[in-house]
Amino acid sequence: MAVEGSAIVGTAGVKEDSKRKALLRRLFVHPSHRGRGAGSMLVDTALDFCKMNGYSYVNFRATSRMKPAIELLCKKKGFREKDRYLFDDIQIINLIYKIR
Repeated sequence: MAVEGSAIVGTAGVKEDSKRKALLRRLFVHPSHRGRGAGSMLVDTALDFCKMNGYSYVNFRATSRMKPAIELLCKKKGFREKDRYLFDDIQIINLIYKIR
């Protein structure tokens, strides 16, 4: 969680997908705190957790409506687009991060 004072301003979760792969999930930052480093801190913390727990890869699934999270956060951290799926009027974008 990202906290400011007594308010939760962001969240991120990690779920095991397989022995070698984790899923980055529930990445949310309150609109008033976007662009201020909370998302970066959350992703860094989640990736550190994955490294400490022996995962080789981290997947993040986003929608085409999440362009800032994809471009300004995940891709800057080293996530690469793996594939896309069309679902009604949006695309589901699967990003992957290889832990070194």
